[in-house]
Amino acid sequence: MNRLSVFYRNEGIGDLAFALVVLAALFSTFSHVSEISAFWMITIILLGIVYIAVGVYGYAFISTRNNFWEKMAYFFLQITIGNAILFWGGATGFNAMILLPLVGQSAVILEENWRFLVNGVVAVSYTLVLRGYSGHWDSVLTNLPLFFAAQIFVLIFVRMAVSEDQAKREIQQLAEHLTEANQQLRQYAAQVEELAIERERNRVAREIHDGIGHHLTALNMQIKAAQAILPTNPRRCMELLQNAEEITRRALLDVRQSVAAIRENPSDTPSILNQIPKIINEAQTAGLVTEFKLVGHPRNLPPEMNLTLLRVVQESISNTLKHAQATMYSFLIDFTNDHEVLVKAWDDGIGSEDIRGGFGLIGMRERVNLLDGIIKIHSEKGKGFGIEIRLPG
Repeated sequence: MNRLSVFYRNEGIGDLAFALVVLAALFSTFSHVSEISAFWMITIILLGIVYIAVGVYGYAFISTRNNFWEKMAYFFLQITIGNAILFWGGATGFNAMILLPLVGQSAVILEENWRFLVNGVVAVSYTLVLRGYSGHWDSVLTNLPLFFAAQIFVLIFVRMAVSEDQAKREIQQLAEHLTEANQQLRQYAAQVEELAIERERNRVAREIHDGIGHHLTALNMQIKAAQAILPTNPRRCMELLQNAEEITRRALLDVRQSVAAIRENPSDTPSILNQIPKIINEAQTAGLVTEFKLVGHPRNLPPEMNLTLLRVVQESISNTLKHAQATMYSFLIDFTNDHEVLVKAWDDGIGSEDIRGGFGLIGMRERVNLLDGIIKIHSEKGKGFGIEIRLPG
Protein backbone atom coordinates (compact mmCIF):
# COMPACT_ATOMS: atom_id res chain seq x y z
CA MET A 1 0.00 0.00 0.00
CA ASN A 2 1.16 3.54 -0.78
CA ARG A 3 2.86 5.12 2.22
CA LEU A 4 0.75 8.28 1.98
CA SER A 5 -2.47 6.33 1.82
CA VAL A 6 -1.29 4.43 4.87
CA PHE A 7 -1.11 7.79 6.64
CA TYR A 8 -4.64 8.73 5.63
CA ARG A 9 -6.09 5.34 6.54
CA ASN A 10 -4.05 4.80 9.70
CA GLU A 11 -5.92 2.34 11.93
CA GLY A 12 -9.25 3.24 10.15
CA ILE A 13 -9.12 6.86 11.35
CA GLY A 14 -9.36 8.13 7.78
CA ASP A 15 -12.42 5.96 7.11
CA LEU A 16 -14.09 7.11 10.31
CA ALA A 17 -13.37 10.77 9.57
CA PHE A 18 -14.76 10.38 6.04
CA ALA A 19 -17.98 8.81 7.31
CA LEU A 20 -18.46 11.38 10.12
CA VAL A 21 -18.05 14.34 7.78
CA VAL A 22 -20.53 12.87 5.30
CA LEU A 23 -23.03 12.08 8.06
CA ALA A 24 -22.68 15.61 9.44
CA ALA A 25 -23.40 17.00 5.98
CA LEU A 26 -26.45 14.74 5.65
CA PHE A 27 -27.75 15.79 9.06
CA SER A 28 -27.36 19.40 7.95
CA THR A 29 -29.40 18.53 4.88
CA PHE A 30 -32.12 16.85 6.91
CA SER A 31 -32.33 19.79 9.32
CA HIS A 32 -34.74 21.37 6.84
CA VAL A 33 -36.53 18.06 6.23
CA SER A 34 -39.87 19.80 5.64
CA GLU A 35 -38.52 21.15 2.38
CA ILE A 36 -37.56 17.67 1.06
CA SER A 37 -40.02 15.03 -0.10
CA ALA A 38 -39.81 11.44 1.15
CA PHE A 39 -38.65 10.25 -2.27
CA TRP A 40 -35.74 12.66 -2.43
CA MET A 41 -34.87 11.96 1.20
CA ILE A 42 -34.60 8.23 0.50
CA THR A 43 -32.63 9.00 -2.66
CA ILE A 44 -30.22 11.22 -0.73
CA ILE A 45 -29.81 8.58 2.00
CA LEU A 46 -29.03 5.88 -0.58
CA LEU A 47 -26.59 8.19 -2.38
CA GLY A 48 -24.98 8.96 0.99
CA ILE A 49 -24.54 5.26 1.70
CA VAL A 50 -22.99 4.75 -1.75
CA TYR A 51 -20.81 7.83 -1.25
CA ILE A 52 -19.50 6.54 2.09
CA ALA A 53 -19.00 2.98 0.80
CA VAL A 54 -17.09 4.14 -2.26
CA GLY A 55 -15.16 6.64 -0.13
CA VAL A 56 -14.03 3.88 2.23
CA TYR A 57 -13.64 0.75 0.10
CA GLY A 58 -13.06 2.41 -3.25
CA TYR A 59 -10.35 4.58 -1.78
CA ALA A 60 -8.79 1.56 -0.07
CA PHE A 61 -8.73 -0.20 -3.45
CA ILE A 62 -7.10 2.59 -5.45
CA SER A 63 -4.62 3.20 -2.63
CA THR A 64 -3.13 -0.22 -3.20
CA ARG A 65 -2.76 0.30 -6.95
CA ASN A 66 -0.63 2.70 -8.90
CA ASN A 67 -3.19 3.22 -11.67
CA PHE A 68 -3.77 6.85 -12.67
CA TRP A 69 -7.04 6.28 -14.50
CA GLU A 70 -8.56 4.34 -11.62
CA LYS A 71 -7.76 7.24 -9.31
CA MET A 72 -9.29 9.75 -11.70
CA ALA A 73 -12.42 7.59 -12.11
CA TYR A 74 -12.77 7.37 -8.33
CA PHE A 75 -12.61 11.13 -7.80
CA PHE A 76 -14.92 12.06 -10.66
CA LEU A 77 -17.46 9.43 -9.52
CA GLN A 78 -17.37 10.76 -5.97
CA ILE A 79 -17.57 14.37 -7.13
CA THR A 80 -20.67 13.46 -9.17
CA ILE A 81 -22.36 11.63 -6.27
CA GLY A 82 -21.48 14.37 -3.78
CA ASN A 83 -22.82 17.14 -6.00
CA ALA A 84 -25.99 15.14 -6.67
CA ILE A 85 -26.57 14.95 -2.91
CA LEU A 86 -25.95 18.69 -2.63
CA PHE A 87 -28.25 19.56 -5.53
CA TRP A 88 -31.20 17.51 -4.28
CA GLY A 89 -30.60 18.25 -0.64
CA GLY A 90 -29.89 21.96 -0.83
CA ALA A 91 -26.45 23.23 -1.72
CA THR A 92 -26.18 25.82 1.00
CA GLY A 93 -24.89 25.78 4.56
CA PHE A 94 -22.81 23.07 6.17
CA ASN A 95 -23.96 20.30 3.84
CA ALA A 96 -21.24 21.50 1.44
CA MET A 97 -18.82 19.68 3.81
CA ILE A 98 -19.67 16.49 1.96
CA LEU A 99 -17.06 17.36 -0.70
CA LEU A 100 -14.25 18.15 1.74
CA PRO A 101 -13.17 14.51 2.36
CA LEU A 102 -12.39 14.27 -1.35
CA VAL A 103 -10.12 17.30 -0.97
CA GLY A 104 -8.23 15.51 1.81
CA GLN A 105 -7.96 12.29 -0.18
CA SER A 106 -6.65 14.11 -3.23
CA ALA A 107 -3.96 15.69 -1.07
CA VAL A 108 -2.84 12.22 -0.05
CA ILE A 109 -2.67 10.10 -3.19
CA LEU A 110 -2.47 12.48 -6.17
CA GLU A 111 0.55 14.20 -7.65
CA GLU A 112 0.59 17.98 -7.39
CA ASN A 113 -0.74 18.86 -10.87
CA TRP A 114 -3.55 16.31 -10.76
CA ARG A 115 -4.37 17.31 -7.20
CA PHE A 116 -4.97 20.88 -8.32
CA LEU A 117 -7.05 19.65 -11.25
CA VAL A 118 -9.33 17.55 -9.03
CA ASN A 119 -9.75 20.38 -6.53
CA GLY A 120 -10.50 22.76 -9.36
CA VAL A 121 -13.21 20.40 -10.57
CA VAL A 122 -14.57 20.19 -7.01
CA ALA A 123 -14.74 23.99 -6.72
CA VAL A 124 -16.24 24.54 -10.18
CA SER A 125 -18.79 21.74 -9.80
CA TYR A 126 -19.89 23.07 -6.41
CA THR A 127 -20.23 26.54 -7.90
CA LEU A 128 -22.44 25.23 -10.72
CA VAL A 129 -24.55 23.14 -8.34
CA LEU A 130 -24.98 26.12 -6.03
CA ARG A 131 -25.99 28.32 -8.96
CA GLY A 132 -28.35 25.69 -10.33
CA TYR A 133 -30.00 25.11 -6.97
CA SER A 134 -30.42 28.74 -5.93
CA GLY A 135 -31.10 30.17 -9.37
CA HIS A 136 -29.15 33.37 -8.74
CA TRP A 137 -25.54 34.44 -8.15
CA ASP A 138 -26.17 36.14 -4.80
CA SER A 139 -26.35 32.77 -3.05
CA VAL A 140 -23.20 31.67 -4.86
CA LEU A 141 -21.29 34.75 -3.72
CA THR A 142 -22.55 34.23 -0.17
CA ASN A 143 -21.63 30.54 0.23
CA LEU A 144 -18.66 30.12 -2.12
CA PRO A 145 -15.99 32.03 -0.09
CA LEU A 146 -16.66 29.86 2.97
CA PHE A 147 -16.35 26.68 0.92
CA PHE A 148 -13.17 27.89 -0.79
CA ALA A 149 -11.63 28.75 2.59
CA ALA A 150 -12.52 25.31 3.96
CA GLN A 151 -11.21 23.61 0.83
CA ILE A 152 -7.87 25.43 0.93
CA PHE A 153 -7.53 24.80 4.68
CA VAL A 154 -8.15 21.06 4.30
CA LEU A 155 -5.79 20.85 1.32
CA ILE A 156 -2.93 22.65 3.10
CA PHE A 157 -3.48 20.95 6.46
CA VAL A 158 -3.57 17.44 5.00
CA ARG A 159 -0.48 18.11 2.86
CA MET A 160 1.39 19.35 5.93
CA ALA A 161 0.32 16.29 7.89
CA VAL A 162 1.28 13.99 5.01
CA SER A 163 4.67 15.69 4.62
CA GLU A 164 5.33 15.38 8.35
CA ASP A 165 4.32 11.73 8.33
CA GLN A 166 6.50 11.08 5.31
CA ALA A 167 9.43 12.85 6.96
CA LYS A 168 8.98 10.71 10.08
CA ARG A 169 8.92 7.57 7.97
CA GLU A 170 12.06 8.64 6.10
CA ILE A 171 13.80 9.37 9.39
CA GLN A 172 12.70 5.99 10.70
CA GLN A 173 13.94 4.27 7.56
CA LEU A 174 17.21 6.18 7.77
CA ALA A 175 17.58 5.11 11.39
CA GLU A 176 16.92 1.50 10.37
CA HIS A 177 19.46 1.78 7.55
CA LEU A 178 22.00 3.31 9.93
CA THR A 179 21.39 0.53 12.44
CA GLU A 180 21.81 -2.06 9.70
CA ALA A 181 24.92 -0.31 8.39
CA ASN A 182 26.35 -0.14 11.91
CA GLN A 183 25.69 -3.84 12.35
CA GLN A 184 27.39 -4.59 9.04
CA LEU A 185 30.35 -2.42 10.02
CA ARG A 186 30.68 -4.39 13.24
CA GLN A 187 30.60 -7.62 11.27
CA TYR A 188 33.16 -6.25 8.82
CA ALA A 189 35.33 -5.08 11.72
CA ALA A 190 35.17 -8.55 13.23
CA GLN A 191 36.05 -10.11 9.86
CA VAL A 192 38.92 -7.65 9.38
CA GLU A 193 40.19 -8.50 12.85
CA GLU A 194 40.01 -12.21 12.05
CA LEU A 195 41.81 -11.65 8.75
CA ALA A 196 44.44 -9.54 10.50
CA ILE A 197 44.99 -12.28 13.07
CA GLU A 198 45.16 -14.92 10.34
CA ARG A 199 47.55 -12.79 8.33
CA GLU A 200 49.76 -12.29 11.36
CA ARG A 201 49.76 -16.03 12.04
CA ASN A 202 50.81 -16.70 8.47
CA ARG A 203 53.46 -14.03 8.75
CA VAL A 204 54.89 -15.55 11.92
CA ALA A 205 54.79 -19.00 10.34
CA ARG A 206 56.64 -17.73 7.26
CA GLU A 207 59.29 -16.05 9.37
CA ILE A 208 59.85 -19.21 11.42
CA HIS A 209 59.84 -21.50 8.41
CA ASP A 210 61.87 -19.34 6.01
CA GLY A 211 64.35 -17.92 8.49
CA ILE A 212 64.91 -20.34 11.33
CA GLY A 213 63.98 -23.31 9.14
CA HIS A 214 66.72 -22.42 6.68
CA HIS A 215 69.38 -22.22 9.38
CA LEU A 216 68.23 -25.42 11.05
CA THR A 217 68.42 -27.22 7.70
CA ALA A 218 71.98 -26.01 7.16
CA LEU A 219 72.87 -26.85 10.77
CA ASN A 220 71.50 -30.36 10.36
CA MET A 221 73.56 -30.88 7.20
CA GLN A 222 76.71 -29.65 8.96
CA ILE A 223 76.23 -31.99 11.92
CA LYS A 224 75.55 -34.97 9.65
CA ALA A 225 78.69 -34.20 7.64
CA ALA A 226 80.73 -33.91 10.84
CA GLN A 227 79.42 -37.24 12.08
CA ALA A 228 80.29 -38.89 8.79
CA ILE A 229 83.98 -37.84 8.82
CA LEU A 230 84.61 -37.88 12.57
CA PRO A 231 86.51 -41.23 12.60
CA THR A 232 88.68 -40.43 9.58
CA ASN A 233 89.17 -36.66 9.61
CA PRO A 234 88.84 -35.09 13.06
CA ARG A 235 90.26 -31.75 11.87
CA ARG A 236 87.64 -31.39 9.13
CA CYS A 237 85.03 -32.53 11.60
CA MET A 238 86.05 -29.70 13.94
CA GLU A 239 85.75 -27.20 11.06
CA LEU A 240 82.25 -28.42 10.34
CA LEU A 241 81.29 -28.11 14.00
CA GLN A 242 82.69 -24.57 14.03
CA ASN A 243 80.56 -23.85 10.97
CA ALA A 244 77.60 -25.31 12.83
CA GLU A 245 78.34 -22.99 15.72
CA GLU A 246 78.45 -20.03 13.30
CA ILE A 247 75.16 -21.11 11.78
CA THR A 248 73.67 -21.27 15.27
CA ARG A 249 74.83 -17.73 15.93
CA ARG A 250 73.30 -16.56 12.66
CA ALA A 251 70.10 -18.39 13.48
CA LEU A 252 69.90 -16.52 16.78
CA LEU A 253 70.48 -13.24 14.95
CA ASP A 254 67.83 -14.19 12.41
CA VAL A 255 65.37 -14.93 15.22
CA ARG A 256 65.88 -11.40 16.48
CA GLN A 257 65.40 -10.03 12.97
CA SER A 258 62.28 -12.15 12.54
CA VAL A 259 60.85 -10.79 15.78
CA ALA A 260 61.56 -7.30 14.52
CA ALA A 261 59.84 -8.13 11.23
CA ILE A 262 56.85 -9.60 13.05
CA ARG A 263 56.62 -6.32 14.94
CA GLU A 264 56.44 -4.62 11.53
CA ASN A 265 59.98 -3.31 11.63
CA PRO A 266 61.61 -5.00 8.62
CA SER A 267 63.87 -1.99 8.08
CA ASP A 268 66.42 -3.60 10.42
CA THR A 269 66.86 -6.55 8.05
CA PRO A 270 70.34 -6.44 6.43
CA SER A 271 70.48 -5.93 2.67
CA ILE A 272 70.16 -9.15 0.72
CA LEU A 273 73.37 -8.33 -1.18
CA ASN A 274 75.24 -8.20 2.13
CA GLN A 275 73.72 -11.54 3.17
CA ILE A 276 74.50 -13.42 -0.04
CA PRO A 277 78.13 -14.40 0.87
CA LYS A 278 76.92 -15.93 4.14
CA ILE A 279 74.09 -17.74 2.37
CA ILE A 280 76.49 -19.14 -0.23
CA ASN A 281 78.98 -20.21 2.45
CA GLU A 282 76.30 -22.08 4.40
CA ALA A 283 75.12 -23.89 1.27
CA GLN A 284 78.63 -24.84 0.13
CA THR A 285 79.62 -25.97 3.61
CA ALA A 286 76.60 -28.28 3.49
CA GLY A 287 77.99 -29.77 0.28
CA LEU A 288 75.99 -27.81 -2.29
CA VAL A 289 78.02 -25.99 -4.95
CA THR A 290 76.43 -22.55 -5.17
CA GLU A 291 76.77 -19.88 -7.85
CA PHE A 292 75.46 -16.32 -7.75
CA LYS A 293 75.21 -13.73 -10.50
CA LEU A 294 74.36 -10.04 -10.13
CA VAL A 295 72.93 -8.33 -13.22
CA GLY A 296 72.58 -4.57 -13.55
CA HIS A 297 73.35 -1.88 -11.02
CA PRO A 298 72.10 -2.62 -7.49
CA ARG A 299 69.82 -0.06 -5.88
CA ASN A 300 68.30 0.43 -2.47
CA LEU A 301 65.18 -1.65 -2.03
CA PRO A 302 62.23 -1.02 0.28
CA PRO A 303 62.56 -2.99 3.55
CA GLU A 304 59.62 -5.28 2.77
CA MET A 305 61.00 -6.13 -0.67
CA ASN A 306 64.49 -6.72 0.73
CA LEU A 307 63.10 -9.07 3.39
CA THR A 308 60.98 -10.92 0.83
CA LEU A 309 63.95 -11.50 -1.51
CA LEU A 310 66.12 -12.67 1.38
CA ARG A 311 63.50 -15.15 2.60
CA VAL A 312 62.80 -16.42 -0.90
CA VAL A 313 66.48 -17.18 -1.55
CA GLN A 314 66.88 -18.82 1.86
CA GLU A 315 63.80 -20.98 1.37
CA SER A 316 64.88 -21.92 -2.14
CA ILE A 317 68.28 -23.13 -0.88
CA SER A 318 66.66 -24.96 2.05
CA ASN A 319 64.31 -26.78 -0.31
CA THR A 320 67.24 -27.75 -2.53
CA LEU A 321 69.22 -29.09 0.44
CA LYS A 322 66.27 -31.04 1.83
CA HIS A 323 64.56 -32.40 -1.25
CA ALA A 324 66.42 -31.88 -4.51
CA GLN A 325 69.42 -34.22 -4.11
CA ALA A 326 71.24 -31.58 -6.16
CA THR A 327 74.96 -30.91 -6.54
CA MET A 328 74.64 -27.44 -8.06
CA TYR A 329 72.50 -24.47 -7.09
CA SER A 330 72.50 -21.19 -9.04
CA PHE A 331 70.65 -17.93 -8.57
CA LEU A 332 70.76 -14.39 -9.90
CA ILE A 333 69.34 -11.01 -9.02
CA ASP A 334 68.63 -8.72 -11.97
CA PHE A 335 68.34 -4.93 -11.52
CA THR A 336 68.31 -4.16 -15.25
CA ASN A 337 64.67 -3.04 -15.27
CA ASP A 338 64.19 0.17 -13.30
CA HIS A 339 60.62 -0.79 -12.47
CA GLU A 340 61.11 -4.31 -11.16
CA VAL A 341 63.59 -6.70 -9.59
CA LEU A 342 64.00 -10.16 -11.09
CA VAL A 343 65.19 -13.16 -9.08
CA LYS A 344 65.89 -16.54 -10.65
CA ALA A 345 67.02 -19.69 -8.84
CA TRP A 346 67.50 -23.23 -10.15
CA ASP A 347 69.22 -26.48 -9.28
CA ASP A 348 70.23 -29.71 -11.03
CA GLY A 349 68.31 -31.98 -8.69
CA ILE A 350 65.70 -34.64 -9.27
CA GLY A 351 62.91 -32.14 -9.90
CA SER A 352 59.24 -32.78 -9.32
CA GLU A 353 56.03 -33.08 -11.30
CA ASP A 354 54.05 -31.58 -8.42
CA ILE A 355 54.89 -27.88 -8.18
CA ARG A 356 52.23 -27.05 -5.60
CA GLY A 357 54.82 -27.56 -2.90
CA GLY A 358 54.61 -27.56 0.85
CA PHE A 359 54.49 -24.75 3.33
CA GLY A 360 57.74 -23.25 2.07
CA LEU A 361 56.47 -22.64 -1.46
CA ILE A 362 53.13 -21.49 -0.08
CA GLY A 363 54.99 -18.96 2.06
CA MET A 364 56.96 -17.80 -0.99
CA ARG A 365 53.75 -17.20 -2.93
CA GLU A 366 52.20 -15.31 -0.01
CA ARG A 367 55.23 -13.05 0.36
CA VAL A 368 55.36 -12.28 -3.35
CA ASN A 369 51.60 -11.70 -3.62
CA LEU A 370 51.67 -9.26 -0.72
CA LEU A 371 54.01 -7.08 -2.80
CA ASP A 372 51.91 -7.50 -5.99
CA GLY A 373 54.69 -9.56 -7.51
CA ILE A 374 54.71 -12.56 -9.84
CA ILE A 375 56.14 -15.98 -9.04
CA LYS A 376 56.66 -18.78 -11.55
CA ILE A 377 57.84 -22.28 -10.71
CA HIS A 378 59.41 -24.57 -13.30
CA SER A 379 60.14 -28.21 -12.61
CA GLU A 380 60.14 -31.56 -14.34
CA LYS A 381 61.04 -34.93 -12.95
CA GLY A 382 64.77 -35.45 -13.45
CA LYS A 383 65.35 -31.91 -14.77
CA GLY A 384 65.81 -29.87 -11.63
CA PHE A 385 63.73 -27.18 -9.98
CA GLY A 386 63.55 -23.48 -10.88
CA ILE A 387 61.86 -20.37 -9.50
CA GLU A 388 61.39 -16.98 -11.16
CA ILE A 389 60.15 -13.99 -9.16
CA ARG A 390 59.38 -10.45 -10.32
CA LEU A 391 58.73 -7.72 -7.77
CA PRO A 392 57.70 -4.18 -8.75
CA GLY A 393 60.02 -1.45 -7.56
